[in-house]
Amino acid sequence: AYDVLPAAERTLVHMLRRQAAVFGERAALTIGDVRWTHAQAQANVARRAAMLQRAGVRRGDRVALMCGNRIECLETFLACGWMGAVAVPINTAAMGPQIQYFLANSGAKLLVIEDAFADRLKTADLSQCALETTWVVGEQGSYPDAADAAPAPAADVGPGDLLAILYTSGTTGPSKGVTCPHAQFYWWGANTA
Repeated sequence: AYDVLPAAERTLVHMLRRQAAVFGERAALTIGDVRWTHAQAQANVARRAAMLQRAGVRRGDRVALMCGNRIECLETFLACGWMGAVAVPINTAAMGPQIQYFLANSGAKLLVIEDAFADRLKTADLSQCALETTWVVGEQGSYPDAADAAPAPAADVGPGDLLAILYTSGTTGPSKGVTCPHAQFYWWGANTA
């Protein structure tokens, strides 16, 4: 039901906390060989948020994500919400100039990219972007392990605070970044059991 949390608490932070408290060790998700309980989801997200903070990401900063359906992508997206940063998913079909546009337009400070797509950065002029750090996800990647990180405290975010920028397909011109607040993602927490 959509009325599980009061309107003022319809944020990703409150959703993760509620799910951990209510469902604890029940399975929350499985992606490949990775299985998270609801309690593990909250803990893993808080540790990933700590890793983002170590990389210099602060509240309101943009973090671009160009990955397939991988746990690292979901973990980083949720960690952005946990710490008050903004996730910027990039379509995995995007090529160098498009990636450059998304990074420059969003002002992304950190990029998480799957190793299968990393070569596409060679045709992007990253000097035109605010990008400071790139984490490559994959066997030879640089995506930092967060297992031993102390969990970051949750940010005091509200339902109207920005959680993500989603880019349109750009069929009538350049893609436009659609800003999405925490409350727009409320369905995830309210209807996951």
